[in-house]
Amino acid sequence: MTAIRKKALAASPMGHISGKKPPFLIMHGSADTLVSPVQSQQLYRALKKEGNPADYVLLAGAEHGDDSWYQKPVIERVVNWFKATLGAPKAAATAEKDKNANL
Repeated sequence: MTAIRKKALAASPMGHISGKKPPFLIMHGSADTLVSPVQSQQLYRALKKEGNPADYVLLAGAEHGDDSWYQKPVIERVVNWFKATLGAPKAAATAEKDKNANL
């Protein structure tokens, strides 16, 4: 393996995959021209091959960082994934407001 290839692999998530990774939610837009969706598919397959929990979502028509990512169904999907993976958030403790607080 060349030195350049070693550096590239070290900089890529693909170079750090083992069976000891946290759950992954990988989302990619099908119309992304900046980063190919193939890269996310490869990462997903590599994670699964090593026994890592991973979910892959290809968002039809979405480009890299466009408004598609801020739509309610997409946000709900992410929130629901976190709830299912990590559990629902605990209720926040009620704190007494400090009279010197800015808010």
